[in-house]
Amino acid sequence: MAAPARSDRPLDLTAQAYQALRQMILDGKVTTHRRLSHRTLSRDLGIGRSPVRDALLQLEAEGLIEHRPSSGIYLREISDRELAQIYELRMVNEPFAAERAASFATATHVTRMRRICDAMKAIAGKPDKAEWFSTLEHRAEFCRLDWEFHSVVLEASGNALLAKLLSNAQILALTFAWDLEHGSAAWFASIVRETERLHRTIFEAIRHRDPAAARRAMEEHIGWARLEIPEHVATIREKTNGAG
Repeated sequence: MAAPARSDRPLDLTAQAYQALRQMILDGKVTTHRRLSHRTLSRDLGIGRSPVRDALLQLEAEGLIEHRPSSGIYLREISDRELAQIYELRMVNEPFAAERAASFATATHVTRMRRICDAMKAIAGKPDKAEWFSTLEHRAEFCRLDWEFHSVVLEASGNALLAKLLSNAQILALTFAWDLEHGSAAWFASIVRETERLHRTIFEAIRHRDPAAARRAMEEHIGWARLEIPEHVATIREKTNGAG
């Protein structure tokens, strides 16, 4: 009986390291300029180097991080082409998911969406949003709410394969990580009210069991983000290149 226990332990530690590292990325604690050292991560996580190394290999295989020759391992950069493809993928799939969610969402899904919308509304209603967004923790909170809302809609669609495909899509995780690294407090403050309004419109359509309205609302949301995010990315890249 002892042998299986020994063989299971490294897998458990690798899984722990993977989850911890992925959460660090989603929380904005890993940037495209921070080298991911096995030794430092092992020390910070309290997990041996071997499981940490295996977790990094898994994240690299999934496309979240990259190995740069003669430099090390870093959060992967997103190209303009990838960003456009992300929104092509979302525009095709998420309106369909919202349409289905209007028919298949359970009371639990509706409750979760309402909670997220209310939390987003509270942020949008803050008197000095730019000041609130000045901390990484608050920006990460906003991104987590955004991510969770879309994940619940996908789950509520009743299409398990679609939900798994998009909820776990690492490229989407990269966009949130990129926003946290490069998005200014002023930018987050400028988009929170519209994000909250669009989420609320999607939620109301799903709550009232209106598939056509849910599809239209999600199309409007993804269409808005499809213009807003790349424009924001381009502006930041211009400033970065100009500073260089």
